Amino acid sequence: MTPAKKGSRVILKIKRTTTARKPRTLQAQGTLVRHVERALNVSLPAEFFSEHYGRRHCLLPAATPSHSPFGWDDLNQLLRSHRLYPPRIRLAHSRPEKLTGVNLHAWTVSRSPVATSWLRTDQLQRALSGGGTLVIDGVEEISDSLRELAIDLEGLLRDRVRMNCYASFGSDQGFGVHWDDHDVFALQLAGRKKWSLYGFSRAAPLALDVEATDLPPPEPIDEIEVHPGDVLYVPRGAWHTVFGLGEPSLHLAIGVTKRKGVDFLSWLIDRMRDDPVVRSDIPRFEGEGNALAYEARLKSIVADLLAQEDLLGQFLREQDEDAPPPLVTNLPWVISADALEGDDPTVIWRGSRARFELTDDGQVVVHTAGKEFEFAAPVRPLIERLVDRPARISELQAEVPAAARVVPKLIRELARAGLIELVIRPPPSAPSQSDWTRRS
Repeated sequence: MTPAKKGSRVILKIKRTTTARKPRTLQAQGTLVRHVERALNVSLPAEFFSEHYGRRHCLLPAATPSHSPFGWDDLNQLLRSHRLYPPRIRLAHSRPEKLTGVNLHAWTVSRSPVATSWLRTDQLQRALSGGGTLVIDGVEEISDSLRELAIDLEGLLRDRVRMNCYASFGSDQGFGVHWDDHDVFALQLAGRKKWSLYGFSRAAPLALDVEATDLPPPEPIDEIEVHPGDVLYVPRGAWHTVFGLGEPSLHLAIGVTKRKGVDFLSWLIDRMRDDPVVRSDIPRFEGEGNALAYEARLKSIVADLLAQEDLLGQFLREQDEDAPPPLVTNLPWVISADALEGDDPTVIWRGSRARFELTDDGQVVVHTAGKEFEFAAPVRPLIERLVDRPARISELQAEVPAAARVVPKLIRELARAGLIELVIRPPPSAPSQSDWTRRS
């Protein structure tokens, strides 16, 4: 992107983030609870993030009757309109032999060098009638409504969010007793399910661990029946299994992959790679004295790094700043300025994990996707307004008349940077992501 020239009303500078910044102001826990409640339409206990999150399971009952973000019609539409291949689409059963001989896809080879396939509905019906569970991974990537929910939750929880969809019809288990290497918010979309929860057999297990976590506790510690709209939170490492109740059931597993201590330590090691001593060979054959001296130098480097203040804060800020925003293309508006002014699209802020700072001279600095975006002081009200909630271009011009003339140019710059999404459809409801701090 070419920055605007100095002297113009919009100055946008983009550079790679290379230095640590002042910590962002953390959201108050009560505010975070309210935002998550609104995103999931559930009631959270006030102490959820201090006593449950990452610690123990918790049933979050539906707050009010509302439109489900995804239902049977949406599932049918995805199956009709997308070419879904394993492992994105698959069948599961706690007794795999029940699925022997089931082949979901039929392939066609034509004169084209690429073979194509279609879903065999007879095979799908056979598997589901026999107690199988249909699984679609990464469903937020192919469903607009679930994409919005994933973006909202990722902005609130500041960690990677992915979604899988599960459809079943009988009373069998899709999977046996197991644990997941990420936290799960299981949103029941239709029908009912019964969850058996066993607790932990190893504290904070990892997918790549030094010790196997093979055996669950012998008996469940809780059994919970979930109904449409309910959310069951299950922390990483908690053993569980899910039973159908002999009726059509559809639920969404919202997976949250949180940063861990091992990730922080890996980040520290990466930071030390800049030192030539760390990159040098270990002196194995140069005498014990040289080996001890090398060890002492390494210990000194590690000690100096660990003595720095706010290392964990630096790590978390860098993780947020490097997290890529959701994929947006913004055609035709990023190419044609005339189309932008003629269509009056809705502008949606997509830097959900971006960090904001205000300089002493009023500039807005946005840290996201490994870059810094610096905006001149006159456009600050426009940035604040966009982060707060979606708006049409004409609305932005009316609400911030002092900067109305530069709105189209600013929008094109934001769109090309991938910080916003331009759409014709009505804007979605989303929690405010305002979080302004002053840079020293």
